[in-house]
Amino acid sequence: MPSPGGWAPEVPCARCERRVPGLAWGELCRECRAERTRRAAGVARRVALAATTAVGLYVALVTPPVPLIRVYGIVAILATYLLVRQIVHRVAMELLPR
Repeated sequence: MPSPGGWAPEVPCARCERRVPGLAWGELCRECRAERTRRAAGVARRVALAATTAVGLYVALVTPPVPLIRVYGIVAILATYLLVRQIVHRVAMELLPR
């Protein structure tokens, strides 16, 4: 149905094909985007946990028992989790099937 002048046209969602006003062609509706974000967050959390575990084992086994070096190791572990989670979440948002 054509929209009246000045109104946003109703475009179908790329996944569920529900018509949503103001949606760009090929975009997902709010519900489908939330579902995809939830799935990407789960993938990112699991990958980040695996990477953090690997870095934690490396820090525990390789670094000498000097307190300052252990503090830097802990900071590296936290930074690994945050960075890997953010990167994997963005990549998963692009690569997960629609």
